[in-house]
Amino acid sequence: MIILDGEAGAGTKDGPYQGLTLRHPSAAFTRTSSLLLPDYNTSEALHWKTAASPSSEPPPKPRRVNPQIWKAAAYAFAVYVFLSLVVILPLTIIKMKKQSNNNDGYNNPDSLWDDIETANPPSLLMLTTSGAPILEFNKTCNVWLETPSDTTAQTRFYLPPDSIVALRSNATYNPTAFVPVYGSLLVEVNSDSSEKDIVFDLGVTYSSSALFQQTNICFSKTGSNRGLSIYTPGQFSLGDRLAFNISVLLPQVTSSVDSFVTYLPMISQTFGDLGQFTTFDRITLEGAAQPIISKYLQAQKISIKNLGASIEGTYNVTASLVLDTIKGPVTSNITLTQLPYPTQPTLLEIDTGDSQIIANVVLDSSKVSGPPKSPAFGMQVNNFNGPLNMTIAYSQNTPNTTMQFTAQNNLAPTTITLDSRYQGTFCAKSKMDQIVVQTLVSPSDDPTGAQRSWILDYSTQRDGYVAGYAGWDAMPMHGRKVQGSSIDITSALNPVFLNFGSSAD
Repeated sequence: MIILDGEAGAGTKDGPYQGLTLRHPSAAFTRTSSLLLPDYNTSEALHWKTAASPSSEPPPKPRRVNPQIWKAAAYAFAVYVFLSLVVILPLTIIKMKKQSNNNDGYNNPDSLWDDIETANPPSLLMLTTSGAPILEFNKTCNVWLETPSDTTAQTRFYLPPDSIVALRSNATYNPTAFVPVYGSLLVEVNSDSSEKDIVFDLGVTYSSSALFQQTNICFSKTGSNRGLSIYTPGQFSLGDRLAFNISVLLPQVTSSVDSFVTYLPMISQTFGDLGQFTTFDRITLEGAAQPIISKYLQAQKISIKNLGASIEGTYNVTASLVLDTIKGPVTSNITLTQLPYPTQPTLLEIDTGDSQIIANVVLDSSKVSGPPKSPAFGMQVNNFNGPLNMTIAYSQNTPNTTMQFTAQNNLAPTTITLDSRYQGTFCAKSKMDQIVVQTLVSPSDDPTGAQRSWILDYSTQRDGYVAGYAGWDAMPMHGRKVQGSSIDITSALNPVFLNFGSSAD
């Protein structure tokens, strides 16, 4: 069969071919293509170029913290700061203060008075609702030497010189009420050397028998009220009068009384020389409207409190002495004795107002050093609207032991005079008035006999304020703290006079 060219072309164009398409190998080989791979060197160059060039893509944005988290963190921080300021910081300061007090009482003046033991005031004697005393099994009342007359009665009582000895009254001082109770107390050594007990003698004078029947005089041999108790009526009528004359005679035998106590607000109290036979651990005297006078009292601790009347006397203590009145003058000669092996400083406290203070103090010690971390002697004196005049000296055989003295006053002059053996710092302040420092010390006063020049060195000196150092030796230092005695005087509206150069003789 012969196929024509036209038919062949038409068949090829129009008819589908279901077989494989063939291409000549040479045509495929010689065809140009843009997908040819580069050689090794070109590929390496392109790789390093791409790695070194910065990425065209922007860096990822950082994630933002939720604002609520920030608010919670700020609140927690504020709470932490608040607790630190309110709780932690005060506790830390208190702890540091306690450590400072325990480690160095000398450099913290207030720490000396933390442990001072002053006797508690005697409790008031109680009455029953009927006006009679509350009777105890060991108490006897109204036992008279003879039948009382219309105006007087007398009683006597004996007590061994030991334990507690008390003289108390239920009468109280009230300046706005009518309390016609008067009297006197005299305590001295019995002139009869054969008597071994304490002898109480009491005489009472009364304005009427009815008033006497309401008055009870009781004695106790044991208990906290061991001694004399006076019960007066709770109410008085116009014209009533009660007067008590009390005598207490101590025996001329060596004895030891733990505590001698008086609470007699309306009765004057006088004490003779009691330092020869009887030894007292503690003497506590309290009054109100009448003076308390002591010729000589000696004990470990003495506390005398008088509300509105004077305190006067001579005292010797080894632990503490308190003379306290609100509006009464205080006149005293005082010896502060430091025992050979002290554990606490020997302390003195004087306090009054609207009246003068006159005190001559002698420091007596057998050792140079005082208690650990404390001075041997501590003194604190307070007054207002009344002159303060005080002299402080060392006894003849006392070395230069350390002392700490503070005084406060205003509206009246303050004069402090010190022994030439004083060595330590001083500070005096007076608002609206002057401070005068005077010295009478000469080389002949040198306790070593070396004729040294006495040192008076001012660290601060201006109107109303003076501070410095005084002594025979250069200022002793321990770290940044001055070691030695210290004096601090504060006043207002009146001058302060600080004198160096007195002696105990």
